Amino acid sequence: MDCRRIHREKEHKTLEEVAEEYLMELINRSLLQVSRRRSDNKVRAWTIHDLVLDMCWKIAEEETFLFQHQFLISKHHHRLCMNQSHHLSKALSVLYNSEKIRILVAWYDENVDLGIKIMPDLRYLAITYFDSAIGMLQNLEFLRIINIYHQDIPMYLLNMPKLRHLCVGDRVTKSRFNKDCDSFQINNLQTLSFVFISDSKDEEILRCSPNLRMLKCRFFGKRLLDLNFLSQLRSLKMVYESRFRGDYKVFNLPRNIKKLTLSNVGLPWEKMSLIGLLPILEVLKLEDGAFEGKIWDTKDDEFQKLKFLKLVSLDIEQWNSSSNHFPVLKRLVLQFVQKLEMIPSEFSNIPTLQKIEVRYCSESVESSALEIREEQKDYGNEEFELIIQSLRRKESIYCIGVNDVSQTSSHNFFYDDIKIIFYYLFDYFF
Repeated sequence: MDCRRIHREKEHKTLEEVAEEYLMELINRSLLQVSRRRSDNKVRAWTIHDLVLDMCWKIAEEETFLFQHQFLISKHHHRLCMNQSHHLSKALSVLYNSEKIRILVAWYDENVDLGIKIMPDLRYLAITYFDSAIGMLQNLEFLRIINIYHQDIPMYLLNMPKLRHLCVGDRVTKSRFNKDCDSFQINNLQTLSFVFISDSKDEEILRCSPNLRMLKCRFFGKRLLDLNFLSQLRSLKMVYESRFRGDYKVFNLPRNIKKLTLSNVGLPWEKMSLIGLLPILEVLKLEDGAFEGKIWDTKDDEFQKLKFLKLVSLDIEQWNSSSNHFPVLKRLVLQFVQKLEMIPSEFSNIPTLQKIEVRYCSESVESSALEIREEQKDYGNEEFELIIQSLRRKESIYCIGVNDVSQTSSHNFFYDDIKIIFYYLFDYFF
């Protein structure tokens, strides 16, 4: 690996971007195989063949890069990873320079506070609950908390000078901002998920994160959240506690959003232009009553950049659209949209369409998907894929136009976690 090349790249790109490029290089060389993709077609997870994994272990042992002792520790003791069956106290017993550890993954360990105190140079920390000792980690950049119970997010986290990625809980748990202090300072967060928003005070705290690029939040309140001030935001997921009833004019979204997920908002289909006119929106997921009503009439000049559309658990019955309303759409997913009569036949004329997934919808929707597939095939689109999953059929899933996936033995890895680890490997070695 050319150290000088990495240094040149780091001058113009973030370390996360450099790490992602190197992972993609391994994928392009077939050393890694993509097993799952995201809605924007980027890699979600990948596999590594047993033979390649064995080779990696052999080289690692020959170069004494890794040391195995119930848990995984690097040669220079800069990375420590444990699962639920391991204990941090045992790991510490074999560490001679714990103060140099930069990565700590320790789920469900009661001694994590001790580990944090003797690892002051941590950059990546993944644990189960908040601990006051985290505030001492002035170089921490990535913090992941799996909340089993509802917890308040202490304000000192947002004020940590180098923290850029904060992931707490999920869409079920309620991680709220602690609002004890009277004033808040600007922070460097780029990722924040999953946080509970309920009032103007929470919105004030969000305004202190002008560099946010990804936000996942649950919202409860009598008004829609105005996020137009987050000019750097690229990805947004909003889950509402209850259907909104009020003035839709205050529903303002940043113009630079590329990926949007809405759940349980209850907007009328007539207000779709609030989303459809976002100029660079590429991925849209509408889930669990995000929009309400029987008829959706798409309009000209909407969704001109949209590549992925997913509708889940909506009560729509009639969908009227034209092919020029989704001119670059590549993938359509319908799931539990059981009242919908059919997919608009005009989708047959979308030249970029690559895949349709229909899961647990009406038989008429399945039939319309089959018709679109046949017309796409007539137009020469032999690679068009159709997946139908239905409780009415003996076969739960059948695919058309999809190549069989090799069943060779392999090991699965989630892309984001490995990308972060690559990031800190580069940060340490170079």
